[in-house]
Amino acid sequence: MKTIGVTLLMIGFFAAAFVTVRHADSEDLAWQTIEWGWYSVAFLLGLAGVIVLRILARSSGTQTQKLEADLNAMIVSLSNLVARLGAMNANRQDIGVYEVYGRLDAELMTDLDSF
Repeated sequence: MKTIGVTLLMIGFFAAAFVTVRHADSEDLAWQTIEWGWYSVAFLLGLAGVIVLRILARSSGTQTQKLEADLNAMIVSLSNLVARLGAMNANRQDIGVYEVYGRLDAELMTDLDSF
């Protein structure tokens, strides 16, 4: 849906720009050379794109809520990482040097991905 909004906005913008400069070679009739009917269609396309993007932004939640959710996910991920690394550090005598990479991937990747 966001793609539709951006596409409408771009088509409206470029169409309005094209209609504006299409007959720009007449110096004595500056404003009469703009085809206002086509310009208004292009303007309405761009306006529809803006409306679609605004509706999508409003429905996806506010930035504050998204920021809080992201920060909470980071806090949970970091606390899980600290706990798991502490457990791995406590058992470091039992882990071989060549097993460390496998253990890091197996035990920490989900929290690292969410972080």
